[in-house]
Amino acid sequence: MSQPSVDLRYRWCCETFQDGGNGVRVRLSSCGYGSRLVLARYLVACDGAASPIRRALGLASVRDAADARARWQGALVRLPGLRQRTPHAPAVQYYLINPRRMILGSLDGGDLWRVTFPLAGGEDLTAGEVRAIIAGALDCGTGSVEVLDTREWSGDAAVAESFRSGHVLLAGDAAHRMWPSGGHGMNTGLGDVANVGWKIEAVLRGWAPPALLDTYTTERRPTASAWCGGHGAITVPTSPCGPTRPWMTPNRPRSGTRSAGGSSAPASPSGRRSASSSASPTPTRR
Repeated sequence: MSQPSVDLRYRWCCETFQDGGNGVRVRLSSCGYGSRLVLARYLVACDGAASPIRRALGLASVRDAADARARWQGALVRLPGLRQRTPHAPAVQYYLINPRRMILGSLDGGDLWRVTFPLAGGEDLTAGEVRAIIAGALDCGTGSVEVLDTREWSGDAAVAESFRSGHVLLAGDAAHRMWPSGGHGMNTGLGDVANVGWKIEAVLRGWAPPALLDTYTTERRPTASAWCGGHGAITVPTSPCGPTRPWMTPNRPRSGTRSAGGSSAPASPSGRRSASSSASPTPTRR
């Protein structure tokens, strides 16, 4: 795929890079085409939350809180008739708070759902236990819940201390790792490239000095930090039924859920509701 200023290549891997005085030397490899050395003025690292490039640069990440990492159980589940049994308007997601915090996301508009819920310390669930927990939360028998797949996952939020080092710039998850809720990571990443793209072009075309690229961190890092926890209330529970921890967005309602259309409704057939908090934890370094 090619655009006037873009040559998009799939299945290539960045093996090494070296930042020199006038640009970067990047060693790429491909199973089909072997190894290739690329010389460029600038390198934008969009290599994900683990970002080998960020680590090689020695750029630390700042966490929202020392204990920000949380463990969750995820499950692909078939729930026949759930929409019909729910006395509320159809929604893309339902949030439950009693007897256990849980998020149900529709995958096909019918019976297929993605279910996630936080785990307590030391909790290690079997597929049968996951099935029983979901059935209990929905106030139905285990026969109404078919677990197709289930596994544990974990997440937290962190922001790189700088989005630039010499001729290398970070964007997307490489610059900021966010809790996977609300599409904030994707949207913030798009904001990153919109900001840094025109600045790189301005420098390459000669109508702006290289120092313009320093404003990329100045302008984008505060936005990423705000979504990663500087403000109130997408929450991560400290325990499945216990206190919550503020996460990304400010000024969220303290109860109820929202459908894709924006209407507020209780989260489950029995009218269970969710809640949130708005305090901010103290940043720590990783």
